[in-house]
Amino acid sequence: MTTILQARRSQTRTLQVLAAALTIVTLSKFVAIAVDAGWNPEVLPWGFLLVFTAPFLAATALVRRFPRSGATVLMLTSAAVFTAVIAYVISNGFGPEQVTAAQGHDPNAAQNFWLDMPVLYLGGPLAAVALVLSGRFLLGGVRGPRTA
Repeated sequence: MTTILQARRSQTRTLQVLAAALTIVTLSKFVAIAVDAGWNPEVLPWGFLLVFTAPFLAATALVRRFPRSGATVLMLTSAAVFTAVIAYVISNGFGPEQVTAAQGHDPNAAQNFWLDMPVLYLGGPLAAVALVLSGRFLLGGVRGPRTA
């Protein structure tokens, strides 16, 4: 019984670290957009902050006290981030070579690519890991030793 509880505690700690890391990644994207926009409150993406950053922050706080609720919030928001990253990669490609190809059509393509890098290279993989681990946590992936 203690083995299951210890595994459960270590899983909640892992989920909490993933939620905090995704909070930092999405907040860095918001700050990068804010710096690019000159900190003009009229053009800042407040929706991005509310849709992506706030739920990860809430999941970070919830996972410790209410593990299943925090894991649910983390799983749903991670699915949204992972879907957004996959949609971006499908539509724009992945890597700096796509930026040079797109510069003929959009003069700000290079700047937009550098703004998206934290979410592409860190947020996508972290969201995929958080999605899988929170799903395993919610579906009871932690099992004790088998007894005959």
